[in-house]
Amino acid sequence: MVVDICHRCAGLSTTVVSRNSGREYHQGMREQGNYSIIFDDDPASATRLAPPIRWYESNDDPQISTLLASPSVTLVTTSVRKENLREASSLIAHAIEKRVANNVAGHLCVIACENLPQNSTELCKVVTAQLTPQARTYSRGHVLFCNTLVDRVCAKVRYQSGRTEVPVESFHHWVVEKPEVDIEPIVRLAAMGLITIADPGAEFKAYEVQKYWCMNGLHLAAAAYIYNYGSVRHFADALTIDPLFKKVLALQRELESAFRLYVKRVGLQSRFPNRSVRQYSDSVFYRLRRNRTDTVGRILKQEEEAPESVIQVLDRIERLVEPQCEILAFNKVLIDPKMELVALHLDPPQGIRRLQLDDAVQQVVLAMRRYAREYSGSADE
Repeated sequence: MVVDICHRCAGLSTTVVSRNSGREYHQGMREQGNYSIIFDDDPASATRLAPPIRWYESNDDPQISTLLASPSVTLVTTSVRKENLREASSLIAHAIEKRVANNVAGHLCVIACENLPQNSTELCKVVTAQLTPQARTYSRGHVLFCNTLVDRVCAKVRYQSGRTEVPVESFHHWVVEKPEVDIEPIVRLAAMGLITIADPGAEFKAYEVQKYWCMNGLHLAAAAYIYNYGSVRHFADALTIDPLFKKVLALQRELESAFRLYVKRVGLQSRFPNRSVRQYSDSVFYRLRRNRTDTVGRILKQEEEAPESVIQVLDRIERLVEPQCEILAFNKVLIDPKMELVALHLDPPQGIRRLQLDDAVQQVVLAMRRYAREYSGSADE
């Protein structure tokens, strides 16, 4: 997404740095020097991107650190997944050390685009731990780690018909925490309306909460509903089934209500008015309904090693638990000290009703258990 926005839309001079994994699609990119983006699963939308691509074999590759240390480089973004941040951090740390040695006076902005809260703050911690004392001092004055929020569903990269294809949805939303100083690419992207600049602190946090609850939380729960329902792979097909459609829509409305309560509590109603919150929620639901590329298996991490996938999905359940707690706390409902994920209730004037969010969490857990049985071949787990 970032390369698409920076290279294709904004015309920034962009270089892609990638580890040579040996995968077929990487081999295709190496041979052809380009790849294609397919928007909304429409072959006619294929857009070929051919930014310079630099490959590396180890995380202390001197050519890559020299590239990143160049004074002409002012913005570095990562998109390597949470578990690979340490590898990317080593390349950045080596580059900072070279910038110190070369007395580079300009600022460097580093943005981690991984799908985790406070992503660049986390990257900063890992990078800083690898720096010499002199480089740490330099980094505090010259290197900016800006948290970011990247919202665009990208399906699994594929290699077919002799080319590497990246299936994505046409929708994208990129929120960047406001840097302490002006960084030319960030200023340019904002001026072109390609990114949203958010004040650090409560405002950026609210954007995170909205995305992780109303988009990622719904995405995960919908995948679990669909997986437990039966043999449907794609969201667009599943949401033509009336019971699934109603369940997912009801859950989206509950997530939306939870976010409204959150916004009210932190005093940001003017920044996130009800109308815009509803528009965002509706857009997420609409995006799922037309998603014919992404699979339920990818969202539930079933295409990866089982132990790692379970850990990642457990991590993401909190995106459903937290909005549930927001609703319960607002309605002064006492939560069992054991925080069991069953039998949580809301008590509105109409009487007691079960939280849709509670059902969603249970559906995710059920999906994980089912997959564990299928993966292990055991009926006892």
